[in-house]
Amino acid sequence: MIWDDTLTSKIIAGDRAVFELCYRQLSPFVYSAIYKTCQDKELSKDIVQETFLTAFQQAHELNHDTNMLAWLKRVAFNKVINTLKRSNKFDGDNDAQN
Repeated sequence: MIWDDTLTSKIIAGDRAVFELCYRQLSPFVYSAIYKTCQDKELSKDIVQETFLTAFQQAHELNHDTNMLAWLKRVAFNKVINTLKRSNKFDGDNDAQN
């Protein structure tokens, strides 16, 4: 089953079973996006967990028409950047110059 955007409304309402379904269906896609960025399997797994924790905590703030996968990838990307900045593996200024 591919994620059905109508399920987002159920997540917003706090349906934990649907959120678990979201995790099972979308976490492989989120992991792949994270891994392509940081090239570290363990770090990618950790960031997936952090991403879905944040998603669960902030789901009530979503709009009913939110593209869940796109939103999760955005949350994940921000977490990757923040993690790499903290570990001094990311220099946004150098990336902007290339």
